Amino acid sequence: NLIVRLKECGLDALKISILISKLEKQKYKRLAKKYGLLITGGSDFHGENREGVDLGDAGLEYSQFEKIKKYLKR
Repeated sequence: NLIVRLKECGLDALKISILISKLEKQKYKRLAKKYGLLITGGSDFHGENREGVDLGDAGLEYSQFEKIKKYLKR
């Protein structure tokens, strides 16, 4: 219900963090598809204080990047 309400307020995308489980990633990808939302992501690097998380560790699938580019051209 929260995602539906946020979409009504202008939500365009969901960020899928590297720090969540594979099952959670699948869940959020399904929600994004169901509600027509873009997917963004990143490594959640916030400096040296996060062990095992380095800048640039995660990125988007190329297809998601293309969807974002197409969206921004509108």
